[in-house]
Amino acid sequence: GYDLGRLVAHMRAGDWAAIDREMDACQRAFTALKYAPVPVVAAPHGFTLGGGAEVALHCGAVQAGPELAFGLPEALIG
Repeated sequence: GYDLGRLVAHMRAGDWAAIDREMDACQRAFTALKYAPVPVVAAPHGFTLGGGAEVALHCGAVQAGPELAFGLPEALIG
């Protein structure tokens, strides 16, 4: 997932432009997955949390492994 410590460091430094750049890069990657010209299939297994879950959610299909633990544990941070 995304390194929240890095986010906090940018915030403490007041480096809002760095946060904007990193969030933009994440959004561009997710959009590229969603609108890819070929089928993109995620195959999450085990613990797929945070950024890994976000990547899988933007894929065209998901083939989940048995006993998958999937989610966004940082939901209360923002």
